[in-house]
Amino acid sequence: MADFQTSTHRAKWIFTPQELVQKYKAANQRAIQALEKYGATLMEVDMDGSLSYPTPPINLKDTADKHSRSKPLNIEEEQYIRVFYENKLQEVCNNFHFPHKIQSLEFDLIVYAPYRSIDGFVDDMEEFCQAKDDQPHMLKALHETARMEVDKIMLTDAPLLFPPGQLALAALRSSNEVHQVVDFERYLRNILSRQSSAHTISELIESLNALDTWARRYQFPSEKDLKHINRKLKSCWGLGSHDESKKRDKKSKHKSKKSSNETQHVASLAES
Repeated sequence: MADFQTSTHRAKWIFTPQELVQKYKAANQRAIQALEKYGATLMEVDMDGSLSYPTPPINLKDTADKHSRSKPLNIEEEQYIRVFYENKLQEVCNNFHFPHKIQSLEFDLIVYAPYRSIDGFVDDMEEFCQAKDDQPHMLKALHETARMEVDKIMLTDAPLLFPPGQLALAALRSSNEVHQVVDFERYLRNILSRQSSAHTISELIESLNALDTWARRYQFPSEKDLKHINRKLKSCWGLGSHDESKKRDKKSKHKSKKSSNETQHVASLAES
């Protein structure tokens, strides 16, 4: 199996912060253009992998003034909704004991997640510490907390900016601050010496510090934010007007039924 250094994951899916910002802007602009051209952003994926866009409404620009047109999500709202669905995916994986990260990026099917790296580092730490009687219990606690830390990291942009090994080390370092199992800097120095790495300890620590900064940006959207974004999202998908129509029909039927019942009641009183 190819390692991460030679993988398409590293070649195509690790970006600089500037590249990532540009990709977010470009994706958001494509959604805005689709909304302006087709009146909706919801599209279907055909069997051959191509995309089918909705049929543009007749005279879209003439029939919809700028106040009634669907408003696109901004980049921050897109990130909020991604975090929400990623979190739900993690919940499903927990409930059914699936792997936490199931990915397929374009046709690059080998994607390296940090969970396996955490397992490997913890095994390595056991040898590094020359585990004593209480050490296995402490390493288990370290392991569990690190996996929870990496769950949060995976909901940020960090996996698109840092290799999975560094994601794992950052999670383990945060966990170690809680459990105090090893001298972590000494452990990092030991790793670098065994791997004959071209990176210095200061460079590695700088990367882990930068990664921690990204991890602290994790923020789960509030219920108010989600409701607002969900309304905009349904509108962008072309579902908003359909839902409103259903609500109006339901309200009309309810009003008609109520009126009919009142008429029957009045008639029965008149007869009596």
